[in-house]
Amino acid sequence: MDEPTVTVDNLPDFIKQWAAEHDMFLLPPLSSSDSQHAVQLDARDMGIEAFCRLASTLGARVLYQDIDRFDVDEHVDCYTAADKHTVSERQEDKPSDDAVQHALTDIQTKARPHDGKTARVEVSFVHDAVAHTWEAVAPWYTELVAECDDVHDLQRSARQEQYEDHYRAREAERQADEEQQAAMAVQLAGRPDFRSAKNAGARREIAERVFPEPQDSEGYRHSFRLNRAVATAHAAVQAAAREVYAEYECHLDELAEELLASGKLDQATGAGPRRILAADFLTERSEGYLPPGRTLTLLLARPQLKPGKAPSSSALSLPLT
Repeated sequence: MDEPTVTVDNLPDFIKQWAAEHDMFLLPPLSSSDSQHAVQLDARDMGIEAFCRLASTLGARVLYQDIDRFDVDEHVDCYTAADKHTVSERQEDKPSDDAVQHALTDIQTKARPHDGKTARVEVSFVHDAVAHTWEAVAPWYTELVAECDDVHDLQRSARQEQYEDHYRAREAERQADEEQQAAMAVQLAGRPDFRSAKNAGARREIAERVFPEPQDSEGYRHSFRLNRAVATAHAAVQAAAREVYAEYECHLDELAEELLASGKLDQATGAGPRRILAADFLTERSEGYLPPGRTLTLLLARPQLKPGKAPSSSALSLPLT
């Protein structure tokens, strides 16, 4: 009778049967790690008796043993260490953290009876520079590790959810601050006294008077909003002033007639006072925008404003804004 043909499909069964008939051990393939070979085995590959018999057959003289005893406190702590908070952070914990703590307490209750028991055993020997290792892990320990991994995932989800909530809260707070700063800036930029303020200190004083710190407000946040509002309003005032005085410079003769007719320069006895009074005239006329030196110089250089000139009978108010 012909022997059955060995194919790739039936080759695993053939090798297993042949090894058993010839009293040989069928092991997983060697794995290469840092140029050293090792065979990793567990109870699914062979029992401990077969592993010890393998060591004896290969002539091994030494067995290496590693035993892990279960410490319930250390085991549970390793999953809570990454989740410890400061007191203030714990006060802000969400209900999802309660679920995490409940799960950890449940695991600790399940694990307590196994405290001190053997959780894992590893036996090894070396033959011809090849390490053979057999490992057995208690089923209850495998289950506990799986449950703790689930809790760890729950912890990470809770932390992620809290992070996202805090991020959304900060974004909402930032947006509210920006909206409030913008409203404050518009109100400040519309005030003639703010427009005509000569320096940063004067602008800040006006802003603090218009927007006093609320009693229930955090001081640093109010100060931050006020600083931003003052800076934004000042930039808006400067931009508006440039537009106003660019328009004024297109009508210097009419503007000079109006200044002359106002009589503001009548009592001025020198160039300095004339310049100051002309600046006051322009500031008042523009509703608070301080005139640049260029505009003042060009205005006072108009012929009708030369010292000693009489007011023009045709002086009219300008339809300027």
